[in-house]
Amino acid sequence: DAARAQGANVQASEADLAGARLSAQGSLAQAYFAVRELDAEIALMDEIITGYERSAKITQNRYDAGIAARTDTLQAQSTLDNARASRIALQRSRALSEHAIALLIGETPAGFTLPAATWIDRVPAAPAGVPSELLLRRPDVASAERGVSAANARIGVARAAYFPQFSLTGSIGAAGSHLGDLISAPSLLWSLGLSLAQYVFDGGARTAAVDQAIATHEGATASYRQTALSAIKEVEDQLTTLQTLAEQQERTRASA
Repeated sequence: DAARAQGANVQASEADLAGARLSAQGSLAQAYFAVRELDAEIALMDEIITGYERSAKITQNRYDAGIAARTDTLQAQSTLDNARASRIALQRSRALSEHAIALLIGETPAGFTLPAATWIDRVPAAPAGVPSELLLRRPDVASAERGVSAANARIGVARAAYFPQFSLTGSIGAAGSHLGDLISAPSLLWSLGLSLAQYVFDGGARTAAVDQAIATHEGATASYRQTALSAIKEVEDQLTTLQTLAEQQERTRASA
């Protein structure tokens, strides 16, 4: 049981490591998609700024020709300046996301650049009816499950402490002695009596150890259940989000 508990602890640690690695990979993916999203927004803002520059120039020409008010040119220039300020804010956000990528891959932000690229709006579709057993592949769920297994094995270890272990050495009897001689040996009787007294009169320590192991197992089971429920919720949330965003995209295209 002790070996099984230790093995389960090792597997739980491996799952924790996999979870940390997956979390870092997820953060990297989020930062990358944030950069690509900002690339698309910056490209769109460049088109908007080009349109505002053209509009401001036309308004200025109309003012110079005496057919537009001065307020029209000021309004056109203000709109253009606001668009340029928005582009600077987008560029700052892109730089921060780029710095996050550099940190996650072990590079210095000053020495890392990610060239701009076009936005790819194709997202792999999640298959319908995904079995819940796939959640066991999640590192956090696997770690919690291994924690339950380790706690269960430790109950057996605690219960095994009720049974004393004795070793017969050369100090008790010579090699080749008969079993009857060993049992009748005074030194063995004294040794067994002392050991049994230590195991029987322990002040309830072993009972408390078993109760503690059972409580630990119950806590690990509750934690495992909560982790599994949280994993199910996260999956359901993402599936619902994908579905609603797809419907929203269709409605937006239809209204365009």
